[in-house]
Amino acid sequence: MHLSYPTTLFLGLISCLLIISETAHSQIVSHRISTSQTGTAANKASTGIPTLTLPAVDPTPLLAEDQRDAALGRPFRFGMKQLTDVTLPRDGGRHTHAGWTTNRYRIQATGAFSVNLLFDQFRLVAGAEFRIYNTDSTFVIGPITSAQNPQNGQFWSDLLPGSGVIVELREPATAPASSTIHLCGAVHGYKNTFPGTDKVFSGAGSCQKNVICYPTYQTEADGVAMILLADGTRWCTGTLMNASSQQFRSFFLTAFHCLDANANGQLETAERADAQNWLFRFGYQSPGCSPSAEDPDFVTINGADLRASRYESDFLLLELRQQVTPAVNPTYLGWDRSNALPSSMVGIHHPNGDVKKISFASGTATLTDYINPTGTTHLQVQWGEFGVTEPGSSGSPILNANRRVVGQLHGGPSECGGALVNRYDLYGRLATSWNSGNSYDTRLRDWLDPSNLLTTLGSTKAVISGPASVSTTGVFQLNSNSSSGINWTVTAPAGVVVSRVVSPTAGTGASATFMVLSGASNLSVTFGVSAGQPYPIRFTRAFSTQLPSQTATANSTSVSVATTPLTTSTPTYDCLTRILTLRATGGSPLPLEFMVVGVRRWETDPVVELPEALVGDRLTNSVTIYTRQFNGVDPPKLSSRMFNFRAACPNNP
Repeated sequence: MHLSYPTTLFLGLISCLLIISETAHSQIVSHRISTSQTGTAANKASTGIPTLTLPAVDPTPLLAEDQRDAALGRPFRFGMKQLTDVTLPRDGGRHTHAGWTTNRYRIQATGAFSVNLLFDQFRLVAGAEFRIYNTDSTFVIGPITSAQNPQNGQFWSDLLPGSGVIVELREPATAPASSTIHLCGAVHGYKNTFPGTDKVFSGAGSCQKNVICYPTYQTEADGVAMILLADGTRWCTGTLMNASSQQFRSFFLTAFHCLDANANGQLETAERADAQNWLFRFGYQSPGCSPSAEDPDFVTINGADLRASRYESDFLLLELRQQVTPAVNPTYLGWDRSNALPSSMVGIHHPNGDVKKISFASGTATLTDYINPTGTTHLQVQWGEFGVTEPGSSGSPILNANRRVVGQLHGGPSECGGALVNRYDLYGRLATSWNSGNSYDTRLRDWLDPSNLLTTLGSTKAVISGPASVSTTGVFQLNSNSSSGINWTVTAPAGVVVSRVVSPTAGTGASATFMVLSGASNLSVTFGVSAGQPYPIRFTRAFSTQLPSQTATANSTSVSVATTPLTTSTPTYDCLTRILTLRATGGSPLPLEFMVVGVRRWETDPVVELPEALVGDRLTNSVTIYTRQFNGVDPPKLSSRMFNFRAACPNNP
């Protein structure tokens, strides 16, 4: 892959003109979707659009620099950043149609394999949409809306293939104010990081294998992501990590040297701020085993905060600034912090910015140090017949036989076609990173297992268990290891009163239990997690409800009714809304009817609102509730009970 020895390297451009913000910003999730079909949102004519043509880039000296950087362990570079000064809507070509005002601007980087954009001002007004797409209309990022406005005003796009891109701002013509979009930089991709046969300078080596070729490892691969570093020109790799509470915080493990831009073994203020603009690309892998192809749909997430780091074992723990969307089915990888030397190891990574690859080790790891072979901070991993690592793989996980993370890639001399003696790499050891630091920001344990009780933890995906259809009592469970800080809510489509469908409609804990009151479709139960993270974590599962099937047997004169006693159960009561939800057990499959004396006559609806005057009467404490089942011929089955609504609300005045 590469060697990384301590050295002083040039600290490249950080953001546009060193923009540093201490303010957390809302995450922007961009879907890059193939739009080669005509008639899509990205299929716009590019003629007549104002255009900025960037200066030409000679790749020859850059490639020479990259060879030296690879030997020194710098993250993989694919592009050259050029400063720009473009503002929308001021500089765009304007067009108004059907209640929308659209502004477009084109950036042309002649000879580039890709273009990605850096915005130092990014604020959309309500109702506005923002897209970026390449000029041949094959890839689009967006739409991005005002709900995704970054709090620090900065947005860094993912790469779009080709030499030209168009930015498009679409606003309601009646909007009282305009959005503010300022493009401060564009990256000319002088290496081709997209799969295909036209690779000129880059791409994974021929010995690398696509993850999709080994589907039994897909679960682990779902937690691995590419990282576009903060200068917008380099790649690393990393992985989501599980924590002992299993509350799905977005902890992300990668390599220290990916953030240590000047390679001095320390993180300066500017470097620490860099992670706020890192971009994480999830789900980027070939859809087929061979040949490699680009997945037409993957997700990018912007921004992270530094949680812990340590130079000695080259680890960096970040927390992404939002929940990783369940749409990419992410895995939170387990770990093993024991001192055991792992065997049957597997590495999953993005070599040279390519789609996700998998490499298989040969034999058992040995202990070493990155500089001193007698040290113990690293694992030395010998590769077998399939796979090595390459620049861009830095920070990727190495998994033991139980498929748990035991380290992250630092570097090494391995390469496709290299001599067997050099087909090895060095991984910062998780057992060292776990407890070797002297504070929470220099070790892993405080974040992944604060109680420090576990030696190993398995991988997981967020799962809500429960039925697709509920007829009596619904039970749904989020697979968290802690119920603390978890709440759940049932929601219904517009026009449906959820309190008339299920009861209760909300609660706390990782398990939701409710009773069905009536039939409805397109319901959802949502679990929210509050585990100390500064962003929301939510998981939702859809379901429907239906009352038990009516299976009474009919004859010419009557309907046979079961002999099970009918009992009016204690109702539920909301002291604030005065909503009384009636319940009963037993009886027959025939419909239930309810009556509340002095409030409502017989109805099948179990939900009753007690009159404000009744509740406000200090002399009245209770109501009488009747339940019946009546087939229209035989005497009805009746049951009744008193309910003291004032006793149910002891805190009410």
